[in-house]
Amino acid sequence: MSRSTLHCRKDVEKGISSGADWRDYRARLVALEQTGSTSAPQDGDIQDMLKDWAHQTPLIEQGNVLLSHVDARFSDRQIYFHKAVILLVRHQRDCDMGVLLNRPSQMTTGNPLRVSGTQWSICYGGDCKGLARDTVLKDIDLFCLHMEPRFADDSIEVVSGIYLMKFALARDLVKNHCARRDEFLVVVGYCGWGKGQLQ
Repeated sequence: MSRSTLHCRKDVEKGISSGADWRDYRARLVALEQTGSTSAPQDGDIQDMLKDWAHQTPLIEQGNVLLSHVDARFSDRQIYFHKAVILLVRHQRDCDMGVLLNRPSQMTTGNPLRVSGTQWSICYGGDCKGLARDTVLKDIDLFCLHMEPRFADDSIEVVSGIYLMKFALARDLVKNHCARRDEFLVVVGYCGWGKGQLQ
């Protein structure tokens, strides 16, 4: 193991104990390994590495962003995966759940979902519990993604700074003037994978 890797591992341990997101530190390690450096990184080097923090990993974990391969071929039943950007919002031993981030729609919560009150634009999150020909509200999952720490207690933290909240709660926050509609991305449905399927 090189001195630079040892130095960075100490940095990782220090960061984890201070409550920092360990993914940032792993990104540093990956960047360090890719440069092949044998000396300890200087502060400027670390800043340069963090500018380009995204990296490929074989690990599947909550907060990963999955990108479909440009040349991938999908069946007619899964065409929504073409050039898809998927945020993995839950990772468990027996299943994984993600939402499509780049599938806006012209639909609203009123049409076709028949939710009363102010209409919200909805995005297609995936085929599980999502929109189908005869969709009724009780059969779907309707939720919001947001980046507001002030609502963290009423949300599930997907990864540092990104939260998942039930749509009904987001709607109540907006109705009571505690939030704005544009602070939420409303998603209907999700992508689901069984045990080991995503790997």
